This record gives sequence, structure tokens and C-alpha cells, in this order.
Amino acid sequence: MQGASASKMTSDNWHLEDNPKIRKRIQDRLAQRVRRKRLRAARQVDKTRQEVRDGLASNMNNFVYDVPFIVDMATDTCESNLEVVQPPSLQPNTTREQRLSLAYEIPAPITIFGALFINGKVLGLSCFSQVATRSSPASPDVPLSLRPTETQLFTLHLTGIDRFPFPKMRDNYINMGALIDEEDFSLDIFTKPSFDIKPGRPAWDPSAWIPAKSFLEKWGFLMQ
Repeated sequence: MQGASASKMTSDNWHLEDNPKIRKRIQDRLAQRVRRKRLRAARQVDKTRQEVRDGLASNMNNFVYDVPFIVDMATDTCESNLEVVQPPSLQPNTTREQRLSLAYEIPAPITIFGALFINGKVLGLSCFSQVATRSSPASPDVPLSLRPTETQLFTLHLTGIDRFPFPKMRDNYINMGALIDEEDFSLDIFTKPSFDIKPGRPAWDPSAWIPAKSFLEKWGFLMQ
């Protein structure tokens, strides 16, 4: 059993594979495994939520019948309770900060910190949101590079990654979440050479983001 387990761990370690095609195949397999696990968890949560709904509805039906205004009040209370029992992390992020106008004058030069902040403001994201959630659909005026992908819309994730103007990178980061050390990624983004932003270019313009060679060597697979 130990031999089989060790063999499986080795076959899953894409860091040891030099062949790009095989490495990508391993990454895809692991991403699918993580996605299936998350879908199973989401289905279980949905089942539990439905059981709570049914229980609340049953209690309401048994509580009042003959007094119309009490029925109305009970309905309002039930709907309020349903909102309470639904974990906010399972809902799209509907709490929005005041969005930034696309006519905002870009300061020059701008750092990656400023670019991430601006993109978050364009999307209406809070700087201090640390709860896993699904991204909300973007309004039509949000640049294409920042509009949430299907993965973002249907998969629980920390929305900090939504600020990067690279849809493929965002999808890979979310799908491979179990394989990525988020602290290590954040450390490299904020304390080491990661991206330079071309002066005068919008923060949501992917071509304005120039990745450092050292960043690509370590995290370039997210961009593929």
C-alpha cells in the first residue's frame, strides 16, 4: 500500500516532469480532481440548504392558518431566516464597493499595488474581503480582461485573484487551488519582482503588465 501511495504521489508531481505535454496533462488531471471534490462539497451544501428550507416551510405551515396578517408576518420572517442560514460564502459577491470610473486618470508611473487596487475598484471589490465566494457577473462597461469567467462565477474562491487582468491565469489559479501555496504566491507578488506596469497604460490592459523573468520561471504555468 505504501508503495502504491508513493507511486501515486510521484505520478502527480508535475514539478518532476520535464516534458511540457506530460506536465500539462498532470496539471489538468489534478485540476479536474480538485474541481470534482469542490462540486461534491457544493452539492452537499445545496442538499443541506434545501433541507433547512423544507424544515422552515413546514414549521411555517404548522404555525398559522386563519389570521392573514400573521401569515404575512410569518412569511417575511421565514424569508429573513432563509437569508441568515445561507452561508454568504456560497453566494455571488453582491456586496459592492463604489466602482471606479473607467475615465479615472491613471497616475504615472503605477506599481502592481496600484494596478491591483484600481482593478478591484473597477470590479467593485472590497480590499479586505477574505471570504471565499463566487464572483458576480460584471456590468457591461467592465473591461473584457476583468470580466469573471465561468470558473469564477461558479467556483468558490478568494476574490483577490479577480483583480489580475488575465482570465486564463485566474482560471488556472482557481482550478489548481489545492496545488498552490497562496502565501507563497502572495509573497512573490508583493515582495519580489513580479510585474511592472507600463506608465500611462490602464491597469486592466493585459499588455501593460510586464512579468519578471523570475516570476515566469516559477509561476508561468498559470499563464498557459
